Amino acid sequence: MAYQGLNTPYIAPLDVDAGTYSGGMKCGKLVSTNISPQYKDGSMAADDDSQSEYDKKLSYATVDIETDTLPIEAGKVMFGYEVGTGSGDEKDEVVFGDTDAPHYVGYGFIVGQTIHGVRSHVAKVLHKCLFTLGEESYTTSGDDIKFTGSKISGRASRDKNGKWKTEKTFSTHAEADAYLKKKLNITE
Repeated sequence: MAYQGLNTPYIAPLDVDAGTYSGGMKCGKLVSTNISPQYKDGSMAADDDSQSEYDKKLSYATVDIETDTLPIEAGKVMFGYEVGTGSGDEKDEVVFGDTDAPHYVGYGFIVGQTIHGVRSHVAKVLHKCLFTLGEESYTTSGDDIKFTGSKISGRASRDKNGKWKTEKTFSTHAEADAYLKKKLNITE
């Protein structure tokens, strides 16, 4: 299979005890995402050092996301920072502090896939993620126009049912998008 294209990032707050999502939203336009599973393993040697038993299980997955922009409300849900309300200078002012409490979220997105010349759309959902703000890097334009996006990083872990990722393939983008919204309980 060949993956080509990446889009439509969604996040939805996770009630960890109930295992349900609510208040989800689109999270900008996706530039890149990287998911790197990390495993714990163990083995037992027996009969003159031959491997008798071996087991390997997911510990967690690191998740890095870059979007064109991170909507204020999405950041508020993910990182727990304060957003000013009302009017004047404090309206939409984002304040970061030591009492910010990140929230677990479900994270979903769509990847384009081509198999034997046939295009499909794979909806992927990471069930339980905890994110932190990533690196902020800015440069002057100089002789070239350069763009940077919003970068966040975190970890995906197993949900209360022991599952950490779900994916399903569809023939259309609309079907994949509807699936993500249903999985993450997003009602726009």
